[in-house]
Amino acid sequence: MRICAQQLTVQGILLFFYRDRLQEGATALARWVQQGELHVAEDIHEGFEQAPSLLPTMFTGKSPGKLILKVGDPE
Repeated sequence: MRICAQQLTVQGILLFFYRDRLQEGATALARWVQQGELHVAEDIHEGFEQAPSLLPTMFTGKSPGKLILKVGDPE
């Protein structure tokens, strides 16, 4: 709704056309995150029993960012 109300322009890109520069892009994104120039929103939940209740939230847009379900510690 905000796109319409504020008459915004939305434009996407197809990574397929830039596959020769993917490493360059990944490096730049990682640097921006480390420098605090790009914020990555993470919604972290613990326990496999949370999975059924979290599944629908992936499609609502209620919590933008990365939805993470931690089911154990990597060894």
